[in-house]
Amino acid sequence: MRLMFLWCILGIVWSPDLKSQSKKQNVSPAIKQLQADVLDDIGQKFVENASWGIVVQSLKNGETLVSVNPKKNLIPASNRKIFSSIFALDQLGADFAYVTQVFAKGVLDSDSVFTGDIIIRGAGDPTISGRFYENKITKILEDWADSVQRKGIKSIRGRIIGDDNGLMGDDVLGDYWESTEESYWYSAQISGLNFNDNCVDWYVKPTRIGEPAKIILIPPTQYIKINNFVKTVSSKSEAVKVDAIRRRAANEVDFIGSILTESDPQHGYVTVENPTRYTAHVFSEILQSRNIRVDSAAVDADDLVRYVYNETDSNMIRIARYVSPAMPELMKIINKNSHNLYAELLWRTVAAVKDSSGTSKRALALEEKFLKSVGLNPDKISICDGSGYARGNLVSPQDIVTLLTWVRKHKNWKTFYESLPLAGEEGTVKSRMKGTLAEGNARAKTGYLDNVRTISGFVKTRDGEELVYSVMCNNFTTDRLEIDRIQDMIIGRLAFFTRN
Repeated sequence: MRLMFLWCILGIVWSPDLKSQSKKQNVSPAIKQLQADVLDDIGQKFVENASWGIVVQSLKNGETLVSVNPKKNLIPASNRKIFSSIFALDQLGADFAYVTQVFAKGVLDSDSVFTGDIIIRGAGDPTISGRFYENKITKILEDWADSVQRKGIKSIRGRIIGDDNGLMGDDVLGDYWESTEESYWYSAQISGLNFNDNCVDWYVKPTRIGEPAKIILIPPTQYIKINNFVKTVSSKSEAVKVDAIRRRAANEVDFIGSILTESDPQHGYVTVENPTRYTAHVFSEILQSRNIRVDSAAVDADDLVRYVYNETDSNMIRIARYVSPAMPELMKIINKNSHNLYAELLWRTVAAVKDSSGTSKRALALEEKFLKSVGLNPDKISICDGSGYARGNLVSPQDIVTLLTWVRKHKNWKTFYESLPLAGEEGTVKSRMKGTLAEGNARAKTGYLDNVRTISGFVKTRDGEELVYSVMCNNFTTDRLEIDRIQDMIIGRLAFFTRN
């Protein structure tokens, strides 16, 4: 009676499969108790108005242990990355890596003057940054500058051209992305040529009370214009906060807010307009810092009328080549760090490699074909981007569990599994599930948007039985941390579960 009452007040529908399963075989008291406990967790008064979808299945025998609204479409947020990363892993393989090349097209004379262009040819690599190089943001570009110097070039009568056409996509933002969020790192523009996550790092330091704060950019580029409206204030001031807002379709940034006089420097990131030109511009600045003269401004190849890329041109000489870390490292950034740009680029790269057109439209078409091969119906799934940032993405918890069950048998299963953060230890779940049997046990991909919290992955029970789960929550009005607590409680119950 207690269970029936809870089902009714929550509008929860137990799946027909579970009902028929219950009729065909006796459900153990342990499973009945697990189901009752989960219903109690999500039936608490402060979350009873939320939309829940939960599926838990055994990887040992395929048995469904918990099923709440299993086929209800919900916004996955970054659980969408489960789909895009598995799709990319399957299509590109675990050995895949990006290659970015730098060419010199022209003639070098006896006076070390190069007449022509330096071309950076990108293919969608998101790793040209300091992430893999002890946070030395310009390390890769510095290596390219070394190569230019080794060629004996001391002056360039030409341009630094950024060529992003190795990806061949022109949709620089995902469909349905929030235009008001374009300044922030999680909404960085998508390009075939990327640098420093397509952001500029900033530090704001206090000065004297009442005076403008000091703003430091890394890299120290002139690519963006700064408007400094940040004031240094006394310790008695309230509402102390610094923000950087980039004006839309421009590289002009308003720094606003205030900073306490005794405060440590505040750190953040701001996106750039046209990452391709940004990469070429910073590279040009690095060359000039080494006293290599560059006559013309850095440009995006797409802005040139007569530009043609041709590696076989007799005047085209490759002077540098950068190979990114391979797929396992890329996927860790996507799933442990939940990095949107990495997910978007890898998703589009499948289309660029398989179809020579790295657009979101082609990526979507190829992924739908892949989903059919997995046994999912793409007509019942809504895909708007590769990262899950768009609220138009819709998927059911059963879809997630079906895909996770499928990848468990994939030849590159280990690559995907190890890309998921370990509860209580790393990534987006570093501080979650502490003190439960799920800590150091559950692998979990999280998803966060306003009024959306999702978490899916794998966990072992006390018996060592491996379970696959998806716990999705939308439309809640309580504090998001309360939803996290309930989700963590449910996954903790799975880890504590025993059939004995």
